[in-house]
Amino acid sequence: LLFLGPNATTLFEKLAQKYVEGGVFFPGEGEVNEIVIASDNHLANVTPWMNLARVTGAVIKWWICTGHHSNDPVLNDDDNDDESPLVEKRLNSTITTSTNLSSLLTDQTRIVTISHSSNILLGSILNIKRLCQTVKKRCPRAHVIVDGVALVPHVFAAVRDSGVDWYVVSCHKLFGPHVGGLCGRRKALWDMFKNSDGGCKDVGAGSQCRGTDGNDND
Repeated sequence: LLFLGPNATTLFEKLAQKYVEGGVFFPGEGEVNEIVIASDNHLANVTPWMNLARVTGAVIKWWICTGHHSNDPVLNDDDNDDESPLVEKRLNSTITTSTNLSSLLTDQTRIVTISHSSNILLGSILNIKRLCQTVKKRCPRAHVIVDGVALVPHVFAAVRDSGVDWYVVSCHKLFGPHVGGLCGRRKALWDMFKNSDGGCKDVGAGSQCRGTDGNDND
C-alpha cells in the first residue's frame, strides 16, 4: 500500500490519528497499551505518538539509542537477554527508559517507532528486518513504524522484505516533488480498522477504505 501526503510530518500525524479512530488504543478493562519510541527519532516521529498516548492513556517507553546497537540482543544473534548490557531507569510511574529494546517489549506493546537511519547518530543504520522479527516474536500484535527520511536518499530500504508495518519517506529528499510517502502492509491497515465501523471493509483486491475528507490536502 502507498499513501501520499504533503510531507512526512503530516503523514505521521495522520497515521497516529487513524490508530485512534480505529479504536486500537482503547483497551479493555484492566489493559494498558504501550508505545516504544526510539530516542534518536526526528520530532516528527515522536510528537504524534506522545499525543496519541495523551488521548488514549497509553504508556510511553523510550529506547535510548547510543549508536552501539550491536550490544542490543535485538540486533545480534544472541537470544540470551540476560547476558546483554542493560541500562534501565524508571523516571516515574508511567515512563521507562532502557538501552535494551528487548527489555521494553511486552504483551501490551502496540507500536514500536524508530528511525531507519538517524540524523542524530550519524552513520548508524538499524537492521530493521532483524528488529521486526524480534518485535513480532515478543509481541505479535505490535506494529513497527519506521522513519526512512534520512536513509532512502543514500541506501535502498528494501521495505517489502523488512517486515515493517509502516515506512515513511520524503520524496523531495529523493529529488522528487515536495510530498511525503507512506508505505504500509495490508495486514497493518486491517489491524487498525478491523474493530471500527466505517473503516476498511476488505484489504484485498477492490478494497474499500474510508479516507480523508475531500478538502484535506493529502
